[in-house]
This record gives sequence, structure tokens and C-alpha cells, in this order.
Amino acid sequence: MAEQSMVERVAKAILADKHPDLPWEIASELCRNDFLGHARAAIEALREPTEAMREAVSDPAHQMFSHGHIIDVWNHMIDAALKED
Repeated sequence: MAEQSMVERVAKAILADKHPDLPWEIASELCRNDFLGHARAAIEALREPTEAMREAVSDPAHQMFSHGHIIDVWNHMIDAALKED
């Protein structure tokens, strides 16, 4: 079985939260596409770290990487997640 893309994983989680009795596999294509769009928007919203996230990587225990480098890596990971579909 192929690994699910991050977009699909998030879409399934949003669908399950909103409609717990509607399995992904039987949802209409229109419904699945709607939730895939919501998932892309949610992942895109993660692009800009919150202040708490920035502070977490500013901790001296994580100083093997510069703050800017961590943010760049984070953004590359978000880009990759959005390109998986």
C-alpha cells in the first residue's frame, strides 16, 4: 500500500472530525476534493510559525541549527507536503 500524502492525511482527519460517520472511501469525489482543498489551506497556514514555535527552536538545546535554517527547512517541508498530491 502506498503511503498517503500529507494533504490526504489532513483531509481525512478533517472529514473524520466533521463527519465521523462518513468514511473517506465512500465519500463522493466532490466531498473528497472539498476536504483536500481544506487540507491544503490548513497546511499552507502552517507555513508561518507562531511565536511559541519560534521560541521552541531558539532554545539553546537546539542551537546546532540556526533559527533561519530551521525556518527554511520547515518551509521546504511544507512545500513538499503541498506538492505530494
